[in-house]
Amino acid sequence: MSPERYWIERTQLDIQDILKVLPHRYPFLMVDKVLEIKTALPLSLDMTESEMQEARKGSYARTVKNVTANETQFQGHFPENPIFPGVLTLEALAQSAAFITVPFIAAANKGKLPRLGVILAGFDKVRFRKLILPGDRMDMRVEATQVRGHLWGFRGEVSVDGKHAAEANFLAQLNIGGAAT
Repeated sequence: MSPERYWIERTQLDIQDILKVLPHRYPFLMVDKVLEIKTALPLSLDMTESEMQEARKGSYARTVKNVTANETQFQGHFPENPIFPGVLTLEALAQSAAFITVPFIAAANKGKLPRLGVILAGFDKVRFRKLILPGDRMDMRVEATQVRGHLWGFRGEVSVDGKHAAEANFLAQLNIGGAAT
């Protein structure tokens, strides 16, 4: 694959690529592996904005977070009965959503991936259905549900051992070339 197509055609990402995309680092990095990135339509470097817009809705990413007992949040949430915090579950979904945007940002920037900042704008319909515990593997699937300019809407789900653990709808604003706030 040519260098200018690298970020457009990647369907899986390892930790080295994840660290190039996300500004987060331990202990706040909540994605260990990207299993799949799928755009609703194939992307090219010469797409118009309206073609790009059409390809966004329905695009999705599947990611993994391995929950381990040595993570710092378990020292205080709750030491005698450690439970992965709901707010970090939502953060993991939000970080996963960033990978849906990668091929689109690269296509719009001639294959280059500029620094990406994301500002969360809101969460709706949040449900926690199963406790997430140390030793669990969080399988996440996030889909783009709407896109208007730099504002993206997402639907995310988390499962553990094939059982539905959490879900949420959320909005995020992309800040291309800038930092998250």
